[in-house]
Amino acid sequence: MNAVLQCLSNTDLLAEFLGLGQYKADLRADSPPDSPLLQAQVLLQAPSLRATSSSSSSFSVAASTNGTPRPPRPHGEVTEQLATLVRALWTLEYTPQLSSDFKHVVARYASQFRGSSQQDAQEFLLWLLDRVHEDLNNSNTVPGTRSPLVVESWSGEENDGEDMETGLPYFGKSFVQELFQAQYRSSLTCPHCQKQSNTFDPFLCISLPIPLRQTRVLGVTVVWARSPRCRRVGLA
Repeated sequence: MNAVLQCLSNTDLLAEFLGLGQYKADLRADSPPDSPLLQAQVLLQAPSLRATSSSSSSFSVAASTNGTPRPPRPHGEVTEQLATLVRALWTLEYTPQLSSDFKHVVARYASQFRGSSQQDAQEFLLWLLDRVHEDLNNSNTVPGTRSPLVVESWSGEENDGEDMETGLPYFGKSFVQELFQAQYRSSLTCPHCQKQSNTFDPFLCISLPIPLRQTRVLGVTVVWARSPRCRRVGLA
């Protein structure tokens, strides 16, 4: 978690966006308190809530797994805590309590990050970007609906710009999407009609393998100018 926060804090555009409070203009006032993924997880854990969700078109998780009413969570809480932490890092006002508060908020929204056990940094990064995106999403699309992850087209190179906007992994747009999202493009050309099929697969980050250290022995022969002897030295 610390490594991810340090990387995001040193991403200039994001640090400026959060540190200067520019994100407040994009906070959604009508977005659901829980993401669709989190709602699905609660439904799987609490069968008694399934009937309620099926009879209502706009489902909001308002109860815990034991049926006890749960107060609604403040909207944009994760984004607010992240902005507070980033601002403190850049204004030299950081205290360990800020990290503790941020981790506590994250744990309330994502149970997999509770406790002090080692977690996958990329998994946390993707979750955090998705959470901030949902807080800042400025689309009028119905919450919970998402467009396809993969889009195919038979267009040429001149239409690639349009295709880039059709296969978005999240509904609506946000600053996170504009800053981090890109798309892989894979092309398949028909050998008969020569038409090209372009498939776009969106992503927020790229995983790069860390190359293994390779040691190669280099032999150097040292010859003395005033002596007939020589010596071969191996360097690694």
